[in-house]
Amino acid sequence: MITYTNNLDIYPGNPPIVIKLSQYDTDFSLVFNLFSSRGTLTIASGTTAVFREKKPDGNVMSVDATIDITNKKVTLTPSDTIAKQITAIAGKCCCELSLQKNNDELNTANFVLLVEKAPVDIDEDPF
Repeated sequence: MITYTNNLDIYPGNPPIVIKLSQYDTDFSLVFNLFSSRGTLTIASGTTAVFREKKPDGNVMSVDATIDITNKKVTLTPSDTIAKQITAIAGKCCCELSLQKNNDELNTANFVLLVEKAPVDIDEDPF
C-alpha cells in the first residue's frame, strides 16, 4: 500500500495542495495532518470526517474517513471498490475534506487529486 501524507490547512483561502495518483490505482491511503495557518486548530470531541470528490466526468462521490482528533489527523483508506471510483477518470479532481459534528459542517479544506491517465485501459488486453 502506498500512503500519501500531506499537511492540509483547514483555514479557507489558501492554494489547494495537489496529490498525484495514477488512473486505476487501488492500493493507496491518503493521510492529512490538519493545521490552521491562522492560529490554533482545535477539533471538538465527536467530530467526524468526510472525503468528497467531483470527478472530471461530473460525477460526485462521498466517503467517510477516519479522524484522530488528538493528533489532528484524517486518514482515508478506501476499499478496492471505492478506490477504483476515486481513480476511474483521469484528470483534475476537485476534492474536499469536511469536518462535521452532528451532521453540521464545521470546517472544510479543498485539495486536488491529479489522476494521471493510464496508457492502457483497465479492461484492455494488450496481447
